[in-house]
Amino acid sequence: MSLTLQDYYDAIRSNTRHPIAKIEILDKNENVLDEISEDIIDGHIVMNLKNGVRRSASLTLKNNNGNFIPSYRGKLWLDKRIRIYSGLNINGEDFFFSKGIFLISEPQINSNFSDNSCEITLTDKFSLLNGEIAGDLKNTYIIPVGTNIEDAVRSIFQLAGEVKTPIIHPTSETTPYTIIKQPSDTYASLLLDLANMLSWVVYYDKNGYPHFEPPVDENNKNSVWDYSVNEVNYLGSSHRYKFNKVKNSCTVIGDNINGSLVRAEVQDNYIFSPTRIDLIGERQLVITDDLIYNNNLALQRAEYELKNNIILQESVELQSIPLDIINEGDVITIEDSKNGLNRDRFLVKSVNLPLLLNGNMSLECWKIRLIS
Repeated sequence: MSLTLQDYYDAIRSNTRHPIAKIEILDKNENVLDEISEDIIDGHIVMNLKNGVRRSASLTLKNNNGNFIPSYRGKLWLDKRIRIYSGLNINGEDFFFSKGIFLISEPQINSNFSDNSCEITLTDKFSLLNGEIAGDLKNTYIIPVGTNIEDAVRSIFQLAGEVKTPIIHPTSETTPYTIIKQPSDTYASLLLDLANMLSWVVYYDKNGYPHFEPPVDENNKNSVWDYSVNEVNYLGSSHRYKFNKVKNSCTVIGDNINGSLVRAEVQDNYIFSPTRIDLIGERQLVITDDLIYNNNLALQRAEYELKNNIILQESVELQSIPLDIINEGDVITIEDSKNGLNRDRFLVKSVNLPLLLNGNMSLECWKIRLIS
C-alpha cells in the first residue's frame, strides 16, 4: 500500500523515525540520469524566503570507488544538475519530499586513507541568471516602453535557456519606460527590475520551476506544523522583539509623471494591532523608488513594505528535530508559555535542514500580524 501524507504526519509525531535521503543526477534538460542514496554521508539544505537565490546546499558522498571524481563522462560535471530529496522510511516504505534542483558549484575530492569522500557545494538555479554560474548578457538588452511585463518575463526566461515552463502570474501592467541593460549585466537584473515594479517575487521553487508572481498572503495560509513544548520535535526557541525597528506607517514615493509625483501611504490603524499608531505613536518608513510609476503600484508597495516591517520586528529562532515538510514561506504555530508564545502564527523566513538526522533543524520565523 502506498504511503500518504497522513502516514508521514503520524511518523513525525512518534519518538522513533528512520530519516532517509536520495539525490538524482540530472542532465542539463533535467532528465534523470542516476539515483544515489547509499553513498550519502552528510548534507545540509538552506532555504530563504527572498527574491532571487532561495536555496543552497552541500553534500558529502562516499567516494571509495572514485565514482564522484569530476569528469565530463562521469556523474559530476558542468552540464549536470542535482535534485535532493529528504524523507522517512515508514514501515519499510520510503516517503520523500523534493528539496530543490541545484547547480554544481564546487566539488572537492578528499583522499585520506580510509576516508575517501566527495564534498559538493550546490547553488540555486537562479545562479544561471545572476552571473554566478551563467546569465551575463552578451549584447545590449532592450525592453521597449509599453511592453507587457508578463510577456517580457517570459521572453527573458526563454532567452536564458530555462528548460521548464515558467509559472508567471497574469498581469496587464506594462513597462513605463524603455529598460536598457548593457553587456555583462545579467538576466537576473532584468527580472528583478520587473518584479520590483510590481512589488512581486521572482524565484525557483523546490521542483525547479521559475516563478514570477505576487507575494502570497500568509494570513490565508494554513499552518504546516504546530510546535509546542508537549510535542517531540520542538527543541526550544529564542523570542526576539526589535522595538527600535518597528514601523507602523509607510509612504512610497515613485516616479515623477508629468510633473506629479506618484505617491501612496498606508498606516497601521487596526484596532486589534499592538503596533497601531494611536497606541505607540507614528513610526514612519519612507521609500523612494523610481520604478514605481502609478499610484496603484505605489499602494501595493506601501502595503507590502508595511506588512514586512511589522512582522519582521518580532521573530523566533527555533530548534527542531528535522521535518521535511517545512519550507521557506510556510506558516507554523508555536506554543511555549515560557517564551510568551500561545499558538502564535509565524512565517518561516529561513530553514537550515540537515540530511539523515545529522543535527537539528534551525528555523528563523517572523510573527504574522493583521494590520487591517
